[in-house]
Amino acid sequence: MSQLEWFPADWVDEVCPPARSAPDGFIVPVLGGFELGYPSGEDRDMHNQPLAVGDVIEFVSCERLPDVEVTFRPDGSYDPVSYTHLDVYKRQVLGGFELGYPSGEDRDMHNQPLAVGDVIEFVSCERLPDVEVTFRPDGSYDLHGAIPPGHNVVIVDGDIDTLQQSFDELVSDIREPKDPGFSARAMIFPDGEPEKRVTLEFANWSDPQSFLFQVVDDKPAFSPVPAQKH
Repeated sequence: MSQLEWFPADWVDEVCPPARSAPDGFIVPVLGGFELGYPSGEDRDMHNQPLAVGDVIEFVSCERLPDVEVTFRPDGSYDPVSYTHLDVYKRQVLGGFELGYPSGEDRDMHNQPLAVGDVIEFVSCERLPDVEVTFRPDGSYDLHGAIPPGHNVVIVDGDIDTLQQSFDELVSDIREPKDPGFSARAMIFPDGEPEKRVTLEFANWSDPQSFLFQVVDDKPAFSPVPAQKH
């Protein structure tokens, strides 16, 4: 699944600031008007600029497409290793295969032996559009976009400690936190601010689905295991 990301054109460089799902996501209300940019943090300090009604801003979009792994040789020849979303997790190693990553800390932490006939459960995650909202400590809020239907995870400003299963549960954890010292309210208002504009990230995680590891036509691959009928 591809996802379209937007940036003000003048801000695109080797390292880009955070994207938004639509140009409107860069509109920040401030005292007396608006700014183009971000509601808080280092990105606000670095990028925000005045924004007046009638201003024309150039934006560029970036469509994130699926990753593809390939094996290159110095003569320019190559072999594609994987084009499918699950097969990127199979690694060919001496004497067989591993489930995991080709290198780095993720390999050291996660890789495990993988044999033909193994059944592996995978889950998928659908990234839904971000929404900005202004919260107040009493749980009241002002939405600056539409809450995406079908989400089952929401976090605030990328902070995993704020994770809730729905927007309503997030609001409840601000209004009446069960653990005041480790709650969404505590994370959003660490200095007792009267209100704060934040970015909500939404996703829809699937239930686990079983996949069978096998070799077909000399190529290793995962294939779905049909659900059992009861």
